[in-house]
Amino acid sequence: MPLLQPKPNGGYCAKATIKGVAVTFHLTPLGQKRLLDAGIQPGTKFPLALLADLARQGHAWTPPSTAEKTGLNWAQQFDFNLSGDESAEPLFVCCADCNGYDDLHLTASKSKRALAARVLCEHCRGKLLERFTLSVPLSLVTLPALSQMEAQGKLPMENPAVRLLRQWLTNDLSTEWEKFRKLTAQRQAGLRLDLPGELSLD
Repeated sequence: MPLLQPKPNGGYCAKATIKGVAVTFHLTPLGQKRLLDAGIQPGTKFPLALLADLARQGHAWTPPSTAEKTGLNWAQQFDFNLSGDESAEPLFVCCADCNGYDDLHLTASKSKRALAARVLCEHCRGKLLERFTLSVPLSLVTLPALSQMEAQGKLPMENPAVRLLRQWLTNDLSTEWEKFRKLTAQRQAGLRLDLPGELSLD
């Protein structure tokens, strides 16, 4: 389960483990507001599906790995178990080459035969930079943008990577927020129950 953490320069980030990989997601102000409005406090864990929904909407993204160099390994700093959300792990897009999550871009490259599109992380893009005709941060990719890039010939039609992104972008996870709200409400109601030995006010 991800952990909502304050950032040293203000705002919040979400730290999660996805398929055994520690990943830090930065949050837009709206992404932060949605988590806080749902009752998620800094320093607490929340369902991975909620983070997946924010990522799908562009409100949570992974920065280049070099952007988070603080000289400290957060996994060593904090003794938190962030696992337990394996069912939500497939809700995240990963690099087509290495399955990484850092700074993902939708890329297109042209070979002698055809135009190809793939989602690649910062490291895998670095090996192919001179071949790209397109490189768009995943947080900026929307359904209308995909259609426009296809119509302009910047992306190949009916490409597997583009189909995957379309499926990802249409995966509505609003029910996950509602399930979390109900669970939180049940817990809060449980905490308000009278404790044994309390004096009656009658």
